[in-house]
Amino acid sequence: MIEAAVALLVVISASPAQATAPVPTAAPPSAAELKSRIDAYVQPFLEDGHLSGTLLVARGANVLYERSFGMADYEHGVANTPETRFGVASITKPMTAMIARQLMAEKKLSATDTLQKWIPGFPGGDRITIDHLLEHRAGIPHRVTADHEE
Repeated sequence: MIEAAVALLVVISASPAQATAPVPTAAPPSAAELKSRIDAYVQPFLEDGHLSGTLLVARGANVLYERSFGMADYEHGVANTPETRFGVASITKPMTAMIARQLMAEKKLSATDTLQKWIPGFPGGDRITIDHLLEHRAGIPHRVTADHEE
């Protein structure tokens, strides 16, 4: 049986109409309460064998919760750890696009910025724009780094 990793990403984004609504100000839970709530939330996924990976919750640079679950390699019995490297492929595209759009709204990034501005020396970076990247029209090959053995 092939086990599949499940990634949970919850993104809450306010629409313009919601942006002006008052936001309730409740005290954040303690570290112990946060850990307890997250552990209780993921428990059914663990019991059903539907969670394998690492969950990290942070606010800014402050890590509030980090825990690994399941196996990195079932065949060889290798457990996941915070250092496990995952091939996440395209799962990051929606999150990256959302973050880019937020940065554009804050005027910290522009759709017309070239890749050269942010990654000097990137091949063709003077012609590739942020819009090209977001629209998957940059012409960058699927693999831009060499495979390397671990």
